[in-house]
Amino acid sequence: MAQDTPNNPSNGAPAFGTRSPEPAASAPAPAPASAAGDAPLRSTPNAGSRYWMYGSNVAILIVVVAICVGIADYLSIRFNKRFDCTSNGLYSLAPQTKTCCTV
Repeated sequence: MAQDTPNNPSNGAPAFGTRSPEPAASAPAPAPASAAGDAPLRSTPNAGSRYWMYGSNVAILIVVVAICVGIADYLSIRFNKRFDCTSNGLYSLAPQTKTCCTV
């Protein structure tokens, strides 16, 4: 009785060391039809203008972010405030020091 092994050509599989036959070349797939009718889809003719549109949007966004960072930097220098966020006031001045420093 024949065993079902990959090396046994009686089960329809090729023998070990032999190549399986190449599948027949198929015809290229037809282009998909557009929603409007039978015309095939084409690439957009304005791909270059889309490239510049996205590039200009990125450039504008970079400029806006740089302006916002500049405004935040200016305001942080103009209104220099420090806050002691420790729970026990470790970096705060004592009331006596505050009265001594104010004239």
